[in-house]
Amino acid sequence: MVSAYAQVGDDCVHKAFRVAQDMQREELEPNRITLVSLLHAVSGLRALHVGKSTLRRSTRVRKEGYIVMDISNNGLADEAVILFQQMQKEKVNPDSVALVSLLQALVQVGCLSLAREVHTRVDRVLLDEDVSIINCLISIYSKYRKLGIAKSLFEQVAERDLATSNSMISAYGMHGDCVQTLELFEQMKEYKIAPDGLTFTSLLSACSHSGMVDEGLCVFKSMIEEYRLTPSDEHYSCMVDLLSRAGRLDEAYELLKFLSSMQTASALGALLAACRIHENINMGEIIGRRPLELEP
Repeated sequence: MVSAYAQVGDDCVHKAFRVAQDMQREELEPNRITLVSLLHAVSGLRALHVGKSTLRRSTRVRKEGYIVMDISNNGLADEAVILFQQMQKEKVNPDSVALVSLLQALVQVGCLSLAREVHTRVDRVLLDEDVSIINCLISIYSKYRKLGIAKSLFEQVAERDLATSNSMISAYGMHGDCVQTLELFEQMKEYKIAPDGLTFTSLLSACSHSGMVDEGLCVFKSMIEEYRLTPSDEHYSCMVDLLSRAGRLDEAYELLKFLSSMQTASALGALLAACRIHENINMGEIIGRRPLELEP
């Protein structure tokens, strides 16, 4: 019941805590599932003080080796790291949920050395069982240009899924390696892994930064026609950027009509810069009026 109320949403979070209080009155000890449910509920409300109170009451349960660092979801990654270090001192073995939360926090604080330490401490069996840990490690290593390590981790995954493929495609895309992103995209087809919007954002971004216009257009066409996905503002922005860099300003301008007003202003800035680079004065004058209308 605690879990059910916690998952419904903000309106029922207080009911989840009421059931937990009833448990205490009945002298029923909460287990790790109870506490995880409460912490997820608190995380949704961003009620950090309640989360800390829940953690303080869960000392005995934490010693079973399970903790969720939802303080990391409140922008307090530093505290998540301190909490993990405290667990190590108390010789509490973190499980996969704790490790994923910690690694997500490490991405925020930018601590590669601790990420490496976590990596060396993670049991090989745990890595095989929980691919989400590998996904986090791939994201961290790629952020710090350790693509060789990220690729090695990716290749260790026995059964690749969408999240793992997206992590590696994003890693290559982040560094403008369009050839590798397109190769991984083809591998996804071989593994029968259907791409999602995030996959195509990474692909289009990589094509744009690599100047591979034709490939980018093929990817965009595949997204709509083959996978029946509706492009978002982000996808259209990538296409505007791709075409602008290539000097195909008229085509880029035509795509602006598919963007929301908020995204249009940003895309217009990129297009205006492209007009300057390609010395297209007429288009520049037309485009130059629109940002002033949207964001005076």
